[in-house]
Amino acid sequence: MAAMEQVAAEVLPAGMGYAWSDMSYQEKKAEGGQAIVFGMSIFCVFLILAATLRELVSALQRTFVGSCGRPRGKCRTAITQAR
Repeated sequence: MAAMEQVAAEVLPAGMGYAWSDMSYQEKKAEGGQAIVFGMSIFCVFLILAATLRELVSALQRTFVGSCGRPRGKCRTAITQAR
């Protein structure tokens, strides 16, 4: 879409414009909202864990570290190597 906007700016005569429609319009309108959604989802996970465990420190540990005490990527390898 950025390439189309650049070509339109170079090629179209003055006074003529363009507009996005359908899926392109929706994509352009929702652009940049992923970070907000990701942040809110992490916050919701934290709130659920805090309500379940009734401890904020434990909820923070489980949200960002995982239940086995290691960073999330190494948790699975630690379990499979122990077998």
